[in-house]
Parts: sequence; C-alpha cells; structure tokens
Amino acid sequence: MTTGGTDTSGAGSAAGGGVVDFVAENRPVVGWILAAIGLACFALGGWYFYKGLLPPAAKTPSSEKADAKGDKPLDRPETEKVAVANQLEYVSGGIAGVTGALVGLGLGVSLLAGIPSPSPAARRTDARMTLLLTGGLYGAVFMLASAWFLVLEFNTLVSTIAAGTLPTSKELLGPIVGLLAGVGAVLLGVQPARVEERGNALIRRLIYGANLGLTTLLLIVLLVLANVFVSLRVPNKLDTTEFGLHSLTLSEATKDYVAGLSKTVRVDVILRDNNDAVETDVRRLVGLCQEINPERFVVRNLSVAHNEKDIDELIKKYRQLNINDFGLLFSLEEDDKQATFVSLRDMQDSTPEPGSQGREPKLTFKGEGELVKALLTLTETSSRPKLYFTQGSRELGIDPATAGEGRAANELKAALERTGCQVARLDFEPNATAPKVPDDADIVVVADPLGPLPDKTIAAVRAFMTQPRPNGKKGKLIYLSGAHANPEGTELVATGLEGLLQEFGVQVGNQVIYTIPNSQRSIPASSVMCICDPQREQDRNPIALALSGLAIGLSNVRRVEPAQAHGPNATADRLVTTIPGQWTFLETALLPNPNRAAEELKENQNQELFNKKNVSRGPRGAAAVASTEGTPRVVAFGFGDVFSDQGGRGFQSNPVPTNMFTASVNWLRERPAVANLTSKTYGRFSLNPAADDARLRWLPVGILLASIPAVGFGVWMFRRK
Repeated sequence: MTTGGTDTSGAGSAAGGGVVDFVAENRPVVGWILAAIGLACFALGGWYFYKGLLPPAAKTPSSEKADAKGDKPLDRPETEKVAVANQLEYVSGGIAGVTGALVGLGLGVSLLAGIPSPSPAARRTDARMTLLLTGGLYGAVFMLASAWFLVLEFNTLVSTIAAGTLPTSKELLGPIVGLLAGVGAVLLGVQPARVEERGNALIRRLIYGANLGLTTLLLIVLLVLANVFVSLRVPNKLDTTEFGLHSLTLSEATKDYVAGLSKTVRVDVILRDNNDAVETDVRRLVGLCQEINPERFVVRNLSVAHNEKDIDELIKKYRQLNINDFGLLFSLEEDDKQATFVSLRDMQDSTPEPGSQGREPKLTFKGEGELVKALLTLTETSSRPKLYFTQGSRELGIDPATAGEGRAANELKAALERTGCQVARLDFEPNATAPKVPDDADIVVVADPLGPLPDKTIAAVRAFMTQPRPNGKKGKLIYLSGAHANPEGTELVATGLEGLLQEFGVQVGNQVIYTIPNSQRSIPASSVMCICDPQREQDRNPIALALSGLAIGLSNVRRVEPAQAHGPNATADRLVTTIPGQWTFLETALLPNPNRAAEELKENQNQELFNKKNVSRGPRGAAAVASTEGTPRVVAFGFGDVFSDQGGRGFQSNPVPTNMFTASVNWLRERPAVANLTSKTYGRFSLNPAADDARLRWLPVGILLASIPAVGFGVWMFRRK
C-alpha cells in the first residue's frame, strides 16, 4: 500500500511512532495478522448466520402438555415448526462478522500483495495509512453494529432509563461496550496519521471523513438517548389549553394510595390505536400511576391491531369478567386469578348541559375514581365490609318498600353497594333479653332517628363499641342525628347514645343552628352553609379530601362539637363547620318561623338579644370524628336529611352526600378516599367569530419577506469583515 507521501515526523518520534515503525518494518507479519482477524470474523459471522438461518425445529406431540381432561395430548398436527429465538439479532451479528472479515482480509491481502516503498519515510506513511484504515473501518463496523443492536433492544433501554438504573443486562452492556470500542478504534487509528495531516491530501481527507462520521454517529446516539431521557424523566407539564386537554393530574389521595400499594398489580391496557381524548387520558392515567410506583404498578399496553392473540388469551382466562369492551384489566401478580375489569365506557360520562338542546353533551373523564375503586377492590385483604343500619325509631329507610318516601335512603344504600359494601337492617327480636350486634358487622349506622332508640338497641350498640369483637377489634359507628323536635316540640330529640359519644369526646348538643341571611343572599334561615374544617384537610383525612373546596347547604342542623373525652385514649376533632363569617344563632327547639326570628335579629341589632341567641360569625361544629389510640372509631353528623333520597335531590346530580358518607366508611376502615376524585370535563374551543383574521394571513408573509433582506445584510457584513 503506497501513498507517495513524505514523512514529516523526523525519525518517527511522533505520536504512535513505535507502532508505526513496527508496521512499516514488518509489513508481511501485519498482513497475516489482519488476514487472521478477517478469517476469525468470517467464522464468527458464519456461526451467527447458521444460528439465525437455522431451519425451524419440528416439535412432536410428545413434547406437548397433556390435555386438561386427561393424558391425551392436545389435538394438534404431528409436527409444529418452532421459530428461532432472537433470529434478527443472529442475522445482524452475521452481517457484522462478514463485514469485519471483508475489512481484515482486504487490508491483509493488500499488505501481502503490495510492494513495499523503497524509502523509510514512504514506508512510515504507508504504515500510518494502514493504521488509519484499520482503526477507521473496524471502528465504523463496531459503532454501526452496536448502534443497530441498541435499536433492537430499544424497549430494554427505555425501561432502564425509566427506572433510573444503570444497564446491567448483557443485551445493553454488549452494544454499549462495542460502541465505546468503536470510538476508541477510530481515535487510535487517526492519532498516528495526524503528523501528515497537512502534507498529505489523501490522509487529510480520510482523517476529516473519520472525524465527520464519528461525530455524526455519536451525535445521533446522544440525541436519541437525550430524547428518550427527556420524554421519560421530564414529563410534559405545559398545557396551554383552557380545558387541560393535553394534561392530567392525580389527586393527592390517589398518589398516596398508589405509592403505598402492598401488592403488585398488573394492568393490561386494552385500547384501540386512535388518539381520542378519553383513550389518551386513560394512557396518561396509568402512566402517572406507574411513575409513582413502578415496582407495584406494572403496565402492559396491548394493541387491538398487534396483540390480538394476547387479548384473546386474557378474554378466555377471565371469562367471568365478560371482557367485551375496551378498558383496563387489573390483576394481582401474586395471584392472577384475582382480577377486575374497568370498561372504557365506565371511565367517561356524557352529561347534557342545561338549555343545550341540539348541542353535543359535555364529555367528562372519571377514570381516576374508577381506577382507585378497582385497586381497592382488588387489593382489599378482608371481606366486603358490612354496615348495619338501626331501624325501629323512624330512621332513614333502606328497604325497597320505602322508595319514594321522604325518609327513604335507598340511593345511599345503592351507592354503598357500588363501592363493595354490604348493607343490612339492624333489628332485634322483641323478646330478646340480651340483644347484640351481629358478629359480621363492621360498622353500625344510626340513621337519623326521629325518636329515642330502644334501650336494647342502646345496650347493643354500646357493647359493640366498647367490647372486643370476635376478631379482637372493637366496633365502629356512624351517627346521624339532625335537629328534630320531641313530640311536645319543646326541645330536640335525644337518641340515648349521647353519653356513649361523650366517652369518645364527641358532644352532640341540644341546639339547632340557624342562619341570619345577609342582603346579598336570600337563603332561608333554616339552611346552613357548611364546609369541611380546614385542619382536617391538612391532616389528609379522607372525608376532608372528599369535601375539599366544596360548600354544602344543610337543614335541621344540630350542633356537634369535640369535647373532653370521658374514655381513655380517645381524641375528637371537628369535621364539618359553618362557613366562617356567616352569621348564625342557636335555639334549643325548632322555631315555627325561623325566617322571622332572623329578620328580627337583623333589624334590632340588640346586643342583649344577640347574647341570648348566641349570635356569632365564627364557625360552629356540625360534625366530628373520634379515634382511640389513633384508630378511627366514630363519625358523628349533626344532620341526616341530606342523606335521604329526597334531601339529596338525587345523588347522581348531587354527589356530595354520597361522597361524604362513602369517605366516612373509608376513613373508619382506614382506607383512602375514593369519592369525589377530580373528574376532567372536555370543553369545546371555537374561534371568536368577531376576530380579525388578517393577521393570520399576512403576518407570516410579512415576517418571511422581512427576513430575506435581513439575512442578505448579515451575509454582506460578514464578507466585508
């Protein structure tokens, strides 16, 4: 190999001079070494080709599993072709090996067949050319092959970056080492030839070409890795649309629950390949959960077009779930027989807007609530909770026979059953001497009685709350007691459980709360606007999270406040209060005309009368929660009408009462809130018909025309310099 160049390195003292001298003086030896390397690459490539292009093996029936009904093999053909695993990788390795063989054999034969130059300087130039070609060509083979194998293992690479761990598998370490080896080979081959970069045009072009190729390939690899890292580790938070079309956020309750999953949940996402708003948000939803807890929340995306076989297997495996729609399949990794399916239709709702006849209804995304309910159902270790509602003192009715009556709570019962609760009546035999709450009861609900509870009911509830149950734990209570008058109308009804609640630090008062409406709000005095106590929201109480940011109008509100607990280790806190700044006053009996009493207070402004009626703008308690030794035990509401079918005005249109009650059950069971999770409503954007579109047409044209002389002026200034 002769270039006809001139040695400018003196006596070979430049960088790499020892190697250059060896190659220059031992041309045949180097030729045989390169040829041997080429033959080794050829053998390696041939072996890879053999593995990749090996004819499919025949699988005989004897290797099949026996039929589930007996020992007879499954009904299949006599032989079955088994595809070669990793076939593409083997073929790629074969191509890389043959390419390396061509490089080694080509350079080796060139050295063996060529005539050495007569002068030492020319032989050193030829040696530098040989090193440059060897390092550059083998480096290119290594880098291109490694880059291709990284493409083949792209999913593994993405998973590694998403997990934030170092690559440890041979599928990733091999290409990375090969890429670094290729870069090193190019740099080592270029370095000795740099001494002749100025004096030899051919070497200069080869060096510049090697630098260009190396820089280009490394830039591509770095850009790909950077884009993958940014897309996985730096989520897109910028959404300038009015309705948040391109973003989704999780409630803090959901984040806390997903982060604390104790079991590994596998989620199979079975969706179409389109990009409509709901499906896009479903993918965002499971992606956010996976980011929070990638070890316990494992997601597998299944495409209807590309994963038909996998989907069919899931449908057959979980026939009981009736998977006949798109959606999310949740299963436990520890026991995949436990599974639940959430349909895509259950994660969206179309609600017509009032007065929007002829227009499309608003589409609402409620996937977060459905996802959390599915997780709770799947990961719940205990049986479905059973709630017993006391009956017999004109409490809220939970029987179908009471439907349509003012004191019926069938919609509340249905809402509880949808969340996995069992609801039953608590009745006692008339002649029972020692009645007790059934052993399977988890929570007893005193459902806003209009009269005192029978003594046997009081005794049974007290025993339920103070004595250990068969499971070793003590009972839990939801107490509803609105402001209802006694038969004489002289005071409020006492249920008989006030003393028990006092032991837990909850004081159920004998005062009804009335409002003094201001001039801007024409609400009746019997309607009290209440909110959740802000401190409970800071404590992340699930009931408070369910009511976060909401105000609810209540009637017949009895004052309920925390008090000094009579029992040991009991603590109570306010849960619901009147809105601070709202004028309220107290009465010990229901007024026949509370509006007139409120007007008199507004008109007279008599301090003595104000003191008598306990007028205040401060918050007054309307509900409280109590715990013993950190375990939730009691939720006491000073109202109950809102939980009835009539008072709730239809829970589908007014979900606040349902959410409040369901969240109370969750808190007592020490579960996160699943009610009132933020839904996303998709709006419709339309351009302002009065907007001037002249700028849309002419502004881009003007900018383009102005840029032409600006660029020309810049070029002229640069050339003048």
